[in-house]
Amino acid sequence: MKTLKVRLTFTEPLLGTWPANQNVAREYIASKGPDAATIEDEVAALGADAAADKAMTVFPRNEAGQPILYDYQVKGFFKDSCGMLGRIGGKDEKGKKKAVNESGKLTAYKKIIDGLMNVGTDSAYEQAAKRAEAIGDTQRAEKAIIARAKLAIAGGDTDTAEALLTPLAANEEARGTLRRMIYDVAKAAKEHLEYPTAIERFGSLGDYEDAAAQKTDCIYLYGRQLMREGQYQTACDQFMLVSDTGDAIALIRQCRYALGLEKQQAGEYEAAAALFESLGVYEDAQTRGQLCRYTAGTNALSAGELEKAAEQLLAAGDYKDAPQKFADVATTLGNAALEAGDNQTAIGWLEQLPESEETRAAINHAVYAYAEQLVSDGQKEAAAIEFYSLGGYEDAMARGNALEYELAMSEKAQDIHSALDRLEALGDYGDAAAQADECRYEIAKTAMNAGELQDALDAFEALGDVQDAPEQAQRCRYLLAQQAMSAGEYDEAIALYEACGAYLDAEDGAMQARYAKAAALFDAQEYEAAAKAFAELGSYEDAKQRVTDSEDAWLSADYNSARMDTELGNYAAVIDELAAYYESELPPRYAQMHDMYESACLARAQELTALGKPLDALPILKRIEGNKTAKKRMEAYVYQLIGRWKDTRGTEYVFREDGSCCIAGKEGYFGGSGYEITVGDEPYPTKGEYSVVSVRGKTVTLRGLQSGRTIRLSYLGEPTDREESADNPEN
Repeated sequence: MKTLKVRLTFTEPLLGTWPANQNVAREYIASKGPDAATIEDEVAALGADAAADKAMTVFPRNEAGQPILYDYQVKGFFKDSCGMLGRIGGKDEKGKKKAVNESGKLTAYKKIIDGLMNVGTDSAYEQAAKRAEAIGDTQRAEKAIIARAKLAIAGGDTDTAEALLTPLAANEEARGTLRRMIYDVAKAAKEHLEYPTAIERFGSLGDYEDAAAQKTDCIYLYGRQLMREGQYQTACDQFMLVSDTGDAIALIRQCRYALGLEKQQAGEYEAAAALFESLGVYEDAQTRGQLCRYTAGTNALSAGELEKAAEQLLAAGDYKDAPQKFADVATTLGNAALEAGDNQTAIGWLEQLPESEETRAAINHAVYAYAEQLVSDGQKEAAAIEFYSLGGYEDAMARGNALEYELAMSEKAQDIHSALDRLEALGDYGDAAAQADECRYEIAKTAMNAGELQDALDAFEALGDVQDAPEQAQRCRYLLAQQAMSAGEYDEAIALYEACGAYLDAEDGAMQARYAKAAALFDAQEYEAAAKAFAELGSYEDAKQRVTDSEDAWLSADYNSARMDTELGNYAAVIDELAAYYESELPPRYAQMHDMYESACLARAQELTALGKPLDALPILKRIEGNKTAKKRMEAYVYQLIGRWKDTRGTEYVFREDGSCCIAGKEGYFGGSGYEITVGDEPYPTKGEYSVVSVRGKTVTLRGLQSGRTIRLSYLGEPTDREESADNPEN
């Protein structure tokens, strides 16, 4: 972009550019102006002399009262001039007349001028912003600032534009303009290989368009650029940031390999080795790493730096004679440490040597000496560990046991649990087992005194006959029983009191617990259980009377009600009242309730049978199927027919307990009395259909009462459900 400062000199008087009538100006601007938001500013700039004549034209003025032209008016002058030039024809070189508009090549001149010319001054936008701020119009002020920023962007002054737009972060247009500008700046930087700038600019845009992807690409490209420049470390750092991109991992390896070569050539063997080792099996990195370690080791050896030499030679692995050189150095260092009395250091070196009898003997000697040194220093626990590590070497195990025993005894008064752990680990050493029992006894006593009775009981029981552990265990049980009694946990109290045997008044405590349990059952209206619980107490206190009370509370109401209903012949009610007691073991005073129940069932079954509902009576008879009379009644033919049958023609007959039947695929109902079997479409049919001729095992012979035909049925099994027969009529 090129900026030209131009002074316009009019060669003749210029006609005013605005109507003096503000209403006319406003309407004109509203319909023709470039930005409706500037209407009031531009109308206000008409000046005080506008009132002179509504027909006259005037110039807008600036704050100093000077007449001005707006940018789009100047553009208009250019457009008019170009429009006139476009009408000029002319002749070509051969003298032929040119077409109109050819001479100036001004096709679409209006659009070109709008796109390429920008008329205005920075101060104009700034003044507009100040005027808007003065009247509190934030929106118009921001528009002026944005316009100024866009002008700066057009002029390539992105710093000014950014400074103007950044404070307007809440304005969507400003924010969009700023982000677009930054994106374009970043793209330009990328195109000019200015990758740090591009990375920073793209990075500031967050999720704007493809800024994140562009940043990643710039980091990668910057790494490649640095690689070409030989800046391998910086390049590696860049590739690490985008390690999941393209061949970044491979390039990281290349950079590290190149760095390793640089370090190797510079004689920085340790640093080079570290780089090569980080590459794994990449090219010859392993071998180079070993070479660098070996070289560093031999150099250190030549310089008398034995420890460094040993470290590097060990790291060199099996490269050339590195193992032997390391062994020699380690042996020298180990022996020197032994001579100096530094057994720990000697052990460290000797343990890295290849296994041999000579080496093992030297290590054992050093460890034993180190353990004795620890004893002398008062580090008995560490010394014991070292002695134990020697296994059967000389008296090492005995020395370790002695130290552990000594530690246990010293801890017994301060940390009895730790002492116990040590004594248990010592097994049958000396009196360790007896000392362990003493610790357990003291732990149990402490728990009992602290009210941790269950823990104490478990501990005393585990001690067996140690000291007075059995008696202490009894005391714990007794106290636990008392606690359970107080908490209403009567079963627990009973069990604990009984476990106490004759200890103190435990036997009486057990009886009290049983009585309390029975009373609690009574209060909970569990009268049957209460009666049994009181009965188990025999003659204890008023247990016998409480038995009677419990039985009466349990049975008397239903018993008396059942007796009354029996006298009234209301057998169904009797069955309901006594059904719950039929399977129960009743006290002698109420034993006849069983007989009353059976009698009521028989009577009710007889009633239903007399009403033509024998199959309604069957479930009632089954309730007392152990009754002889009930058994006999269930032998009735109508009951023996229940099941699935087939006659000699293959026709199937199904008779069910609920009184339904299915004969030859047709659902219906059946009943019967004596030899007669009734069949019909409704429950409790009265029409006789068959007569039972005989029943022998799994064969029944019927005679049709209407047809006189004899039908022989063979038993097939349990009856099918009504729904199943309906779904499968052929069954």
